[in-house]
Amino acid sequence: MRDFKTDYTWQETHIERAKAIIKENLGRLATIEIAPDELDMHEVCDAVFRIAEGMVAVRLRRAHYLEKFQDVTFRSYRESGMKTELAKIREGFARWYLFGWIDEDDGSVFTWLILDMDRVRKSGLLNSPEETINFDRETRFVHIGINQLFSKGCIVAAGGPR
Repeated sequence: MRDFKTDYTWQETHIERAKAIIKENLGRLATIEIAPDELDMHEVCDAVFRIAEGMVAVRLRRAHYLEKFQDVTFRSYRESGMKTELAKIREGFARWYLFGWIDEDDGSVFTWLILDMDRVRKSGLLNSPEETINFDRETRFVHIGINQLFSKGCIVAAGGPR
């Protein structure tokens, strides 16, 4: 049975690719607008670049989970009573969320999604999601189908085969 430390260490071996995916998609998290006349005339500004403020959460999973379930998951219960991912998300933390699934044969990021977590929160998908007991019997998680996320406009970028 895998524990938190094992899973965390495994994810850390792939974190550089996750960072590269985020960097490659910064343009999807930003807008470029023509500057208002006032800025143009007085501050030598022709365009305004705005990036949505907020943190990016990252979850990397093994590819067989995507193939089997076609969902994203958030931990919703810990026997220890520690605050869960779902509780933190409901409180407004994580503006963006990168989910990536790792090909276990070559270690590459097989498929990935970037979620706009403000849209996820507004969508109602977190209100009463289905909860599942984890294999460790000490935690639970909720899962939301990728098709539901697409239909609610929560996915701002995606890559890899699906």
